[in-house]
Amino acid sequence: MSDKKGPWEQYSRNKERHFPLGLLLWVALLLAVGGGIWALFVSFPGRISPRKYDYLYVVGLVAMLAMVSSGLIFVRRINLGEVIRNISIWTGLAIVLLLGFTYRSELTGIYYRVIGELVPGQAIILEGNTIILSVSRDGHFYANGKANGKKLRFMIDTGASDVVLSPLDASRIGIDVEKLQFTKTYQTANGIGLGAPYRLKSLAIGSLEYAKFAVSVNKSDMVTSLLGMSFLERLQSFEFRGSKLYLRP
Repeated sequence: MSDKKGPWEQYSRNKERHFPLGLLLWVALLLAVGGGIWALFVSFPGRISPRKYDYLYVVGLVAMLAMVSSGLIFVRRINLGEVIRNISIWTGLAIVLLLGFTYRSELTGIYYRVIGELVPGQAIILEGNTIILSVSRDGHFYANGKANGKKLRFMIDTGASDVVLSPLDASRIGIDVEKLQFTKTYQTANGIGLGAPYRLKSLAIGSLEYAKFAVSVNKSDMVTSLLGMSFLERLQSFEFRGSKLYLRP
């Protein structure tokens, strides 16, 4: 009798010899990520708060990583160098995501600081709702805010007693300038100015928002609207420090 085996028996033996290396790699990756997360928890205690459901977010990130990397299960032939490289990449990505999530408040602050430098007038909001404004190239401080829900740009003017809207800005937020009564007088560098009292539904600069805020609409054209003392006096303090203006509610 011939010792030659049939094709089906040969296939069966090959199948039995197959070792699930891909599955082992996938499990090793998840264990490495889990170990990295545990090490971060130990190194930075208290950064994750269960009251804010932070643990659920972390579990979600790990589950997403497990799903994306599940293609490793189907790996049959393995290049050791490539495997080590891929595991390092996935582990590093998981750690970066976790660090980004853990320090999201600090990273958000950095983001706003960069935006504040690139776009003077953009409010940088710190803890306690303190707002920082950066000086503009012309030496003035500007604040991007909202009046009646519409975006407006104000120049900070401690010499102005009121918040003063330019006629163009007033029209932009829906005020019919033609129907206003210009009964208020102001002493300006160019002489006597006329303004019309008006009450906004809301005025907001960054996180600071006030309802039914009294302003004045200037009769003559202005380059920009002014954020005067009627707004600044509502704050606990405001401080010019170098190229920054700090507004503390």
